[in-house]
Amino acid sequence: MMTEPSDHSLIQDAIKGDTSAFTVLVSRYQNSLIRFLRFRLNCEADAQDVFQETFLNAHQYLRSYDPKYAFSTWLFNIALRQMSQLLAKKKKQSSLESQSEIIIEDQQAEGELMEHSQVLSEVGSNDSNIWLLIKPYLSKEHLNLLWFFYVEEYTGKQIAAIMNRSVAWVKINLIRAKAHLKSILSEKTEASFYDLLNWVKE
Repeated sequence: MMTEPSDHSLIQDAIKGDTSAFTVLVSRYQNSLIRFLRFRLNCEADAQDVFQETFLNAHQYLRSYDPKYAFSTWLFNIALRQMSQLLAKKKKQSSLESQSEIIIEDQQAEGELMEHSQVLSEVGSNDSNIWLLIKPYLSKEHLNLLWFFYVEEYTGKQIAAIMNRSVAWVKINLIRAKAHLKSILSEKTEASFYDLLNWVKE
């Protein structure tokens, strides 16, 4: 029985010009990447833009990939940078007319509906409820950190590579993020928050 080629061999083939090899790499990681981007961004179009830019950058700079890291962690690192650039660009936009603001608000509302439906279907009903509940209470870094740890199941070393942080920072901030959630959620009375509190305690 034929075994599937490793990421490393596919990368080497892609560097040599084999476009089909890079297509296989895309197919391996596109689902987890777009799932993360849809959760973190409030707009399907933005998620798709960052998704495309991430793979374009990965293909362009494939020769700079360091094989001591997993290809998926390198890919998420690129995605975080692309996402940060997009959010910074959006933040600089100012002096919008009132009608433009209404349009943007409508797009954001549509994005939130998209976000809920996509995350529910892609992460799983119970888990997605948890992630949608905790999102308002966490900083962007802590949200990314917990996502990579619980959803992607990356190690501390892999997360450190993705987020350009030390392993010690990852360990400390995992503890801090969960402690922060616990302090806030312990005051909630809804059943869903009790479920979430039990999850945080694990």
